[in-house]
Amino acid sequence: MRRLNPLPLVPEAPADPASKVRGFAREVARRHRGRAVDVPRLIAALRGYYRALSIAQPATPELDASLVDAAVAEYLAARGVRRGAAA
Repeated sequence: MRRLNPLPLVPEAPADPASKVRGFAREVARRHRGRAVDVPRLIAALRGYYRALSIAQPATPELDASLVDAAVAEYLAARGVRRGAAA
């Protein structure tokens, strides 16, 4: 049997955390079409997603309030809800 030579792992450069968070929020909004807007569940899911992201990419900075605000704003925009109406 022929042995395969695996390619060496190339460390991935840390992506912009804000774009990752906004993309995650858009995906959650897309999956939750037809359901009521639920910002607390989005934030809980975001924390889990960010924890997994920080394990995969150790150079990922801490999840701070500005990233959470960006995710909530993106989620509400994707759902077509004005931020003042969701509060």
